[in-house]
Amino acid sequence: MKIALANLTPENIQSDYNSMVGNTGLTGFNTVGSVVSKAVPLILSLAGIALLVFLLISGLQLMTSAGDPKKIENARGKITGGLIGFFIVFAAYMIVQILADVLHLPSMRNLLP
Repeated sequence: MKIALANLTPENIQSDYNSMVGNTGLTGFNTVGSVVSKAVPLILSLAGIALLVFLLISGLQLMTSAGDPKKIENARGKITGGLIGFFIVFAAYMIVQILADVLHLPSMRNLLP
């Protein structure tokens, strides 16, 4: 493959870059803010799924503990940990939303679709 040095102008490089990015579907990730705004709904969804999995597994362990105090305590600890983890993720999202409203930052508002 030959590379023509005469074609290596900033405009051609930018055009080639734009065509490559457009072909891979990576458009819209130009800034850190755009990456974060696209990642927040995914993170919140994953936190909700993780909470559901923790509750299901812990509930199953609690039901099959057969009265064993260690198993009951282990299951309760997992339920508590899952709820606390979800609360931390949700509280962080709410803090960001409150700061966006107080500081009048429109790019941080309404991150959820």
